[in-house]
Amino acid sequence: EQALTGLAAIPWAANRAAVLRARVLAGKGQNAEAMQALDKLIAGAPKGSARADEARLARAELLTAAGQFAEAEAAVRAVIQD
Repeated sequence: EQALTGLAAIPWAANRAAVLRARVLAGKGQNAEAMQALDKLIAGAPKGSARADEARLARAELLTAAGQFAEAEAAVRAVIQD
């Protein structure tokens, strides 16, 4: 948590820290919170940006872990298509 807080304080790394924090939450079994964090990051990122794509792919990973394979595949295909 300290490392992520420190990383989030660096302007160019804040978005990466947000994605990593979501992955940590998912690792703790807090999938709903992780999904909310990623959705917020995606909503605030310019469409097609590296920041949005990274968050969208992390979201697809969460969906896969939750067994929602069709939705995860659709999310990955959307990133590829964009």
